[in-house]
Amino acid sequence: MRIELEPGDEPPPRSCPECGAPLRQLQWFVYADGAANAVAYADRCAAPVHDRPRTWITLAFGEWAEGTSGADRFAVCLAWWDGGMALIDEPVRESDLLGIFAPREEALTLDGVEHLWDVADAVATAMVVAL
Repeated sequence: MRIELEPGDEPPPRSCPECGAPLRQLQWFVYADGAANAVAYADRCAAPVHDRPRTWITLAFGEWAEGTSGADRFAVCLAWWDGGMALIDEPVRESDLLGIFAPREEALTLDGVEHLWDVADAVATAMVVAL
């Protein structure tokens, strides 16, 4: 599967859910083999109160064609640090557009997450390049 990212607009300002400092935010539209597949957000906080920078990646998978809604999608959230990534149980970003949030255990059983880690890796790479 070929994953492509198209940069989106800069999201509105948000604060770190842990310390309240401003977040560095990026957005991408994700295409899998040329078809719209997901929307991805990366939120990063490098405030000195943290022992290491905090980065969260929100991925919303599902149908994106005209006439679809959040009911046709689900969202997952990953924590990313210098040692790896992990699905987490709480959303960092919520919106009806993104769909229903799936905590870690539920996310692992959903249809359409077969390539979640490929997308997460592509987003992490794009974020490193953007920073």
